[in-house]
Amino acid sequence: MLRRLLLMGLACLPVLLAAPASAKFPPFTIEVSSNDSVVGEPLEITVRLWNDIEHTQRARWPDVRRLNGLLSAVPYNGRALSRDSGAISIDLRRVRPGVFRGEIVFPRPGRWALCPWDSSPCRRVGPVGYPGRVELQVWPPTPTPRLAILSVPLEASSIVPMTVMAFLLLVSLLWMVLRRPLERRRPR
Repeated sequence: MLRRLLLMGLACLPVLLAAPASAKFPPFTIEVSSNDSVVGEPLEITVRLWNDIEHTQRARWPDVRRLNGLLSAVPYNGRALSRDSGAISIDLRRVRPGVFRGEIVFPRPGRWALCPWDSSPCRRVGPVGYPGRVELQVWPPTPTPRLAILSVPLEASSIVPMTVMAFLLLVSLLWMVLRRPLERRRPR
């Protein structure tokens, strides 16, 4: 009986001593280029690794080139986050030791949250030294203003629309100038 109890205790020891995922990964912070994004435009995300929970000593990880699965973007309705409803994983690439950068292009407008630790619930506040969720607003794209007559975007870099406009202006000015002498010659 004692032997069986000892064997069960030894079998459970690895489970009891297993550290949480945050203890196996250095503390980190998340920075975004903007808290407002537009559908179809990339949003830049920077993750910085630290050696301490106060974020004063930068971590150096020279051998790690990519961090996949650390962050995901999840549609957020203000109350519940559901990773099953369209979560997008964000791949991060090393810029320099301890600094990783990635981009995300949101497929639809609305509220989104960047969630660390793909496998855990997305909490507002993370464990000490680790970030919680980062809430974002994604806006629909704004329509491009168009010139009504030519149906060309105003920001078009082509010289063709301006040439056509100049030609139309020249023709209308010539018509106005030449029309007066023609009206004077008519007999009344």
